[in-house]
Amino acid sequence: MSEEETVKKLAEAKAYLEKRIGELEEEISRLRSFLDVVDVTLTEKSFKRAEVPKAMPPPFKMPPTVPAPPPPTVPTPPPFQQVYPLKTVTGVHLADVYVSDRELKVVSAPNVKYDVNSPPLRAFLIGRVLEPMQSKDRESARAGELCAPLYL
Repeated sequence: MSEEETVKKLAEAKAYLEKRIGELEEEISRLRSFLDVVDVTLTEKSFKRAEVPKAMPPPFKMPPTVPAPPPPTVPTPPPFQQVYPLKTVTGVHLADVYVSDRELKVVSAPNVKYDVNSPPLRAFLIGRVLEPMQSKDRESARAGELCAPLYL
């Protein structure tokens, strides 16, 4: 095979490889788009909206605590008066919601481990619930409408 024929074959091989790489990159792009759609759909389908009954069931009362130390000179927020358990449809205990007149606190069940990078938590809870709340709080704090949150 002559030098000229070798160069011609190499040029053809290069053209083929470039064309094939382009096709594969285009396919990868389409597959990533499909994966994004599946992630969004999975996130929407894996979370069910909580149905809040018109009349809330009676909350669990906090158990009596040990005698409180003398009150500090700085006013403290009122204690949580109500506790609502959060459970899955199958009855698995996920967390408790503690409610007072001014606060709401969610405490994860000790036996439940959450992966904050899982698509449902990342896309729904963090992306659609917590981050917008954080942004709104920051704007309110900047406008002087509430005290600056701790995460600023």
